[in-house]
Amino acid sequence: MAGPRRPGPAPLPNESKRRRGNPGGRALPKPLTLIAPSVVVVDPPGDGADLVRSLIEGPAGAWIGEPDRIALVELLRDAWDERIALRSAIAALPPDWAAGRYSPAAFIRLERVERNLTTWLSMLGLSPADRSRLGVAEVRAKSNLEALRARRDARLGRGRAG
Repeated sequence: MAGPRRPGPAPLPNESKRRRGNPGGRALPKPLTLIAPSVVVVDPPGDGADLVRSLIEGPAGAWIGEPDRIALVELLRDAWDERIALRSAIAALPPDWAAGRYSPAAFIRLERVERNLTTWLSMLGLSPADRSRLGVAEVRAKSNLEALRARRDARLGRGRAG
């Protein structure tokens, strides 16, 4: 149940297009949900409920909580739990599983579940390109160079002009 394959290179995030001055000249989406930048380092989620909780309580909660995505979040939670169960079942196999004595069904199923997880995470807008498709832009923090320029402009009185 993986998503459709798109030919060609991956789509460029809208943030990159805006930064480059929109080189293709195509209209960029107008409705944007701005979210604050966040750098949160947490332990990986333990189960599907932890994963969903961390997504909803994090910056992605600004757009994931919409009613049309609730079923997708439920699928994500169940698939994450299945992934954990499959990984623990594979870890419990004796070390000579690679010799071909065991059915690869668990490995095939794990690969399918992880492919579905990747597709569903993409559909929820959890990468820059996916967020641009959903019309969500992430506000980024100023770089050191931008902060220095802003201080210089403020010191010279240019910051108020425009």
